[in-house]
Amino acid sequence: MSEVPQTVEGSVKWFNEEKGYGFLTVPSLNKDVFVHVKQLRASGINNYLMDGEHVRFVCNSGDKGLFATNIARINGVSNAGAHA
Repeated sequence: MSEVPQTVEGSVKWFNEEKGYGFLTVPSLNKDVFVHVKQLRASGINNYLMDGEHVRFVCNSGDKGLFATNIARINGVSNAGAHA
């Protein structure tokens, strides 16, 4: 991935509510992208992501690898029953 942030679509590989982070799978990049609960809250998502849920986000490159910002659910899925 280039150094310039880009908007991509992917799905939730896994998200651990207790630890507050997880990874998103992005087929077009052939890489996984880190997502933290702080970025969910900053994006207006007040609950957790479910495994397999489809999302759109800005993929950024940092010192520790790729990370997600500006996260949005593609289908507006609510996940009151999300699990870790």
